[in-house]
Amino acid sequence: MKMKVELGTPVILGNMLLVPIMGENIIEAIPLDEGYERGVEVLETDVIDRVVLNNPTEDHIFVMDGEEFLGARQDRVAVASALIESECSVEYPVVCIERKRWEEGEKRFKLGFSAFPRLRETLTFERKDKFNVNQEKVWYQVESKLTSLSVKSQTLSMHDSFEERHEDIEGYLSWEPDDETVGVMAFSNRGFLCCDIFGSQKIFKKLKNKLLSGYALDALEDRFKGKSFNIETIRPDLILADIKNCEKEREMKSIGIGTEDIVRGERVKGKILHNREELIHASFFPSVK
Repeated sequence: MKMKVELGTPVILGNMLLVPIMGENIIEAIPLDEGYERGVEVLETDVIDRVVLNNPTEDHIFVMDGEEFLGARQDRVAVASALIESECSVEYPVVCIERKRWEEGEKRFKLGFSAFPRLRETLTFERKDKFNVNQEKVWYQVESKLTSLSVKSQTLSMHDSFEERHEDIEGYLSWEPDDETVGVMAFSNRGFLCCDIFGSQKIFKKLKNKLLSGYALDALEDRFKGKSFNIETIRPDLILADIKNCEKEREMKSIGIGTEDIVRGERVKGKILHNREELIHASFFPSVK
């Protein structure tokens, strides 16, 4: 599908460059956090890689890939983005991000942050089949992040990175997007990190801090490793051109409304969740051939 988006004015936050994506407001939905306040529940099941999402509200609920579900037997994250219909219940694919805990507790999950770009890339491109992710590779990503950020976690949970580095993360959250912003492209010392584009200006604005907190973990890793940050080599225009020209490799039915396309270009690879020609959410990562 063709995305009608353009670049906004770049913003520098420490060793991270953010480039706003400006576009149209297409879909009507609320993010999971807002739905949670209205009675939406995420519940434990007897299967480790599935939870149940109950939406009793009259609103469609948007869930972003990488969103944390905390508590129950183990912390987990959503494997894929989805737009969940009003007044329904769905089985939602997840993967564990907490290796050393398995205990009975409250069946209802709490909500947290969103996974860092490298892990979100794994959620899409390390699937064994439709929505089942390679668990060992996820644990490896989580443990590598904990080590690189010098975070001690008894249960090896990704969430401890956000808790222990919250003061550092705050430095990456001060940007306030314009009303027409539907997404953002992020760069750090390593170059292009990630790009997220939504079909709703409201959803992007409400998810902004959650999204940037995940980006910040990758930027912090680069900073801690002492990599140089050369802004002159960054070309957001080339990344956006490649995003618009990506070719579809395969498609699958979404967990909720619409279809998920896996796409690839010269510089990027990613996925596009859409309902016919209406964009719901797209995310892109560096493509290494």
